[in-house]
Amino acid sequence: MDPGAKDSWNNFGQTFVDISGNGYNFSLGTTTGVAADDPAFYGSVGMESSNEYFQYDGGDFFLATNANDTLINSLHKVGATYSCVGFVYPLSTGRCGIFHTGGSVTSIGIHFYGSNTGALFSYTGNGSANSMDTTTALLNFNQVNMAAVSVSLDSTTSRTRNFYLNGVYQSTTVTSSFSFSSSAASSARIGASGDSSIISASGSRLLGLAVFDRTLVAADFDSLRASALRRWPTI
Repeated sequence: MDPGAKDSWNNFGQTFVDISGNGYNFSLGTTTGVAADDPAFYGSVGMESSNEYFQYDGGDFFLATNANDTLINSLHKVGATYSCVGFVYPLSTGRCGIFHTGGSVTSIGIHFYGSNTGALFSYTGNGSANSMDTTTALLNFNQVNMAAVSVSLDSTTSRTRNFYLNGVYQSTTVTSSFSFSSSAASSARIGASGDSSIISASGSRLLGLAVFDRTLVAADFDSLRASALRRWPTI
């Protein structure tokens, strides 16, 4: 998802298009209709610079236009491997939602967002409880950040989350017991934090999002960052 790519956002309609060609499109808001609180586009269509982004007003988020497929419904289950890379502009207060597939952090699904303390949080919820990890490195407020996580849910007693924040890599392996859900997740969302269903704070921005069906490692993140630095030098 790239607000600066004309094939992802052409400034027409209500669909934010997945430029990978895999069909994971999102509507501007929780409905396909125009609403006053839909995320607003800023910049010039197709310029692919640091000035193209969607800004939240604290009232809405992007919602997947299609029903969940097998991949989305597997991200919170044993055996899941995935990575999320967000280019986001958080504020010093309020949440900055990146990607999630659940309501609150305990609901069935995954949750990845930046908190108002500056930490990145990654949750897996099973409907009544959650497995959570967080970063020690902090987001830089009021500028663009590269905020990423890769997750491997190998078993009920082994799960790994590799965080990457503006060039800082952190790997966390957890061995405590956790029962994963086998049920389907709720629809995928961009900009809802999943922390008690709080959505992104008004004024925060989304500049790009990529989701992978595998776990990225430090070298992968470094390569992505090296390419993206030309566009967003603060990351």
